[in-house]
Amino acid sequence: MKYMAPPVPENLRQIEILARLLNGERLNLLDLELEYDVSRVTLNRDLAFLRLQGFSVYSRKLRVLLTETPGPAKLTEILAEYLVFRLNRKLVIENLRAVEAANFPNFFQIATLCAKAVDEKKILKFRYARINDGVENDYTVRPVELKQNDFNWILYAVKEGEVIQKEFYLSRMKTVSVLETGFQELEKQTTEHKYLIEVRFPESHRNSIYSKIRFPEFKLEDRPEGFITLTTEAPINRTLATWCLKWEDKIQVIGPPELKTKIKEMVDAFFRANKF
Repeated sequence: MKYMAPPVPENLRQIEILARLLNGERLNLLDLELEYDVSRVTLNRDLAFLRLQGFSVYSRKLRVLLTETPGPAKLTEILAEYLVFRLNRKLVIENLRAVEAANFPNFFQIATLCAKAVDEKKILKFRYARINDGVENDYTVRPVELKQNDFNWILYAVKEGEVIQKEFYLSRMKTVSVLETGFQELEKQTTEHKYLIEVRFPESHRNSIYSKIRFPEFKLEDRPEGFITLTTEAPINRTLATWCLKWEDKIQVIGPPELKTKIKEMVDAFFRANKF
């Protein structure tokens, strides 16, 4: 069944009206009624909500006016909400189609409840089949973050009685439940140990580096020898090793040795299972 986009949610409609006013557009209620397929009462409620949020938006003789330019801090807050929905919606749907094709049972409720636990900081319990041997175990965790990596959805969480974040693939979860028990924000020492990572790329791949980067903080340096050095701090895990391998011969791993070892282990495991 083809996916049909729903009507624009009211919070996004309100943000769009504000952005268009800031952009200098001449807006009137009649045109907005037709464009968004909503009533005059709904639009007046939108303007009232924007005023409640501190934006000077009014209607006068059907014209919609912004009488005062808002500060950047408030605009940043609502822009974050808008961009997450508008830009990520299609991407998320496409990636969920891959999950749908793989026919993972219970994925809808597992993903929904994991997201709820992360957002509300609630303890999560689930039954999980380990990747290496398929053995199922029950875990109680403090969820930290839910991320999408290629077509995999991963919960980063700290197991009960431990302090290090671990990766749990949602596709390996069998059952899940959110407990009423909450927890405080996890302290920084609960994350995996980070190493100083240094890799090199050909200068011709500068644009690719920016489009495929996966680190929140990093430094790029142009070297006179004709290559680009990327340095960052990150834990050494399968995710980082896989990212390096995706570059094939376009990357040179300078260090640390632990990252080279992790990559070699993954490559050796692949060739043991696949004969060429």
